[in-house]
Amino acid sequence: MQEEYGNKVVFVIADVETPEGYELAMQYDVTGIPAFFCLDAAGRTAEKLVGFRNDQPLRDALERLLP
Repeated sequence: MQEEYGNKVVFVIADVETPEGYELAMQYDVTGIPAFFCLDAAGRTAEKLVGFRNDQPLRDALERLLP
């Protein structure tokens, strides 16, 4: 997906087993792994997807947020 949306979206991958990743997970109240957060231009959580799934829900969320 990074290849498809990379010029429009910034992807951040965090490993919750590292101190930095754990801190980020706490900041966004991660309740399950994997967790995907789509932030709007102001940095607010616009979409939150938790759990294993195919990539279509994430693609749909990104399309709703892109101009």
